[in-house]
Amino acid sequence: MNISKMVELNTVIEIKFIHLSLETGIETPHFHEENQLLFFISGKGIENIENKKYNVLPGTFILIPEKMVHFFKSYINKPAEILSLRFKLSQKIKDKTYTEFFKKPYIYRGGKENIKTIKKILPSLIEGKPDLTFFLKLFNVIFENLKLKAEKTDEYMEKIEKYIEKNIGNEINVKKMSEYLEISESYVRKIIKKIYNVSFTKFINIKKIEYGSKLLLETKLPVSKIAGMCGFYDFNYFSRVFKKIKGMSPLQFRKSHF
Repeated sequence: MNISKMVELNTVIEIKFIHLSLETGIETPHFHEENQLLFFISGKGIENIENKKYNVLPGTFILIPEKMVHFFKSYINKPAEILSLRFKLSQKIKDKTYTEFFKKPYIYRGGKENIKTIKKILPSLIEGKPDLTFFLKLFNVIFENLKLKAEKTDEYMEKIEKYIEKNIGNEINVKKMSEYLEISESYVRKIIKKIYNVSFTKFINIKKIEYGSKLLLETKLPVSKIAGMCGFYDFNYFSRVFKKIKGMSPLQFRKSHF
C-alpha cells in the first residue's frame, strides 16, 4: 500500500509521505530526485546505499541523499513495513547548514517509542492530514546530531594534531590516543579515515615523516639522529617508511633540496 502526501515544512522542507509494505522483503535498486528518510516500522535487513551496507532493525531511521542508488533486502525475504519521507529543500533556503546534512547517508537508531508514535500517525497519513509535530522534532534531532557530530570531529582532529605534535618523538599508538581523547579506538580510526582517507598507522607515519623532512632541510643532523627524533628507533625502518611516502630515501631528499 502506498500513500502519498506533499506538505511544506517551515518553508525549508517539503515532505512526501509514502507507506511501504514490502511483501517479499526486497526492492530493486533505484534512486529518487528528492532526499529520503526511511523509518523501519517492522522488518530486519540490509539497506544498500551506493554499495555500502547498513544493518536495520525496527525503529531505525536512515537518511538517503537525493540521486543515491539504494535498495532494501530483508533477512530471509520476510515482509517489511517502512515509512518513507521523500523531501526536497525549498528554494527559499539560505542556511547552508541544511544542505551540508544531505550530502551523505546517515543512520539514526530510534526506539520502541518512535515505532508506537509512527503507528499512531499512520491513520492521519492515510486520511491526508498528517500530524507534523513528531516530524518537526525528528528533523531537529537529526540536524542536531549531525551538527554535533561535525563539531565534535573538528574538536577531536585539533586534539589529535596537538597530541601528535607533543609526542612526535615517541611511539604513538591508537590505544594511547583513544585514552587521551576519551573515545574508543575504533572511533579514533573512523575519524582519521573520514578526514584523511588513510589508516591510523599511515596517518601517524605521514606526520612523522613530515616532521623528519623538516629536520632534514632545516638542520645538519645525521639521518640516524632525525629518525630517533621522529620516534623511529630502527634506522632502516625509518628509511623504508620515508621512501614509501616521499618516493626517495632521506639522504636523497636532503640532497635534492640543496
